[in-house]
Amino acid sequence: MSQRRISISLFALLFVAYIGLFAWQQAVFFQKQESFYDELHAVMESSREGDWARAAEKAENVENMWERGKVIISIKSGGTNQALLNISLKQLKGAIKEKDLKSAIREGETSVMLFENLTSVTPRF
Repeated sequence: MSQRRISISLFALLFVAYIGLFAWQQAVFFQKQESFYDELHAVMESSREGDWARAAEKAENVENMWERGKVIISIKSGGTNQALLNISLKQLKGAIKEKDLKSAIREGETSVMLFENLTSVTPRF
């Protein structure tokens, strides 16, 4: 096999693998009735309304969705943003448990921004 054929084959394999990861990501985070974003926004909205039980339920849904999909993100990008999102989601649950509206909104918005960076083709900082 020539060097050119090997290079083209490797490029094609990497391209197909990357597309596959994005498809898997879409299936886990965005193909449900409520997407990851919808659930995070529902957490923040419930917190604003003072419905802490619903906010806790939605936060649990967000955490479960993240647990199912974080392997995809690890393979695709990983790194600091993933660790920061883990921390932010834990702090969001803590803020809801303490019924701290300001912290719940801040952590919800932080989680949205970090998740966007992790799932986009070109992250923003």
